[in-house]
Amino acid sequence: MSIFLSRIDQLFNSLEHFWEYKRTERTAANVLIIAFLGTLALIELRRQGLLPDELAAIVPSNHYYAINVAFSMLLGLEVIGLVFSIPNSVAVSIGKQFELSNGVSQLRLCCCHCCCPACPYCSAIL
Repeated sequence: MSIFLSRIDQLFNSLEHFWEYKRTERTAANVLIIAFLGTLALIELRRQGLLPDELAAIVPSNHYYAINVAFSMLLGLEVIGLVFSIPNSVAVSIGKQFELSNGVSQLRLCCCHCCCPACPYCSAIL
């Protein structure tokens, strides 16, 4: 059993080291930017009527959806960071939890003002 736990500990430590590496952080930030700009470009192409009908049917027409995509991805990254911070420090993990709760409330605020039918918060309002 101790061999199994030591292997799990080694795996966790190597994943944590990879996650905290500066290059990984830069890559995650670049992916967020590309996802935001790509979603924004798709939305604008749909609004201009330049997308095929099949693709235009699934792409929303509201620009706030691009913000929603970026915030959702950012919250996912923060949850992964929270998982890695819990074993290290209680204070750091509580700080991460506050960041997550603030991000969720901002996402809900953004969604409730975007009024896009794809948003679960706005579809309840509409």
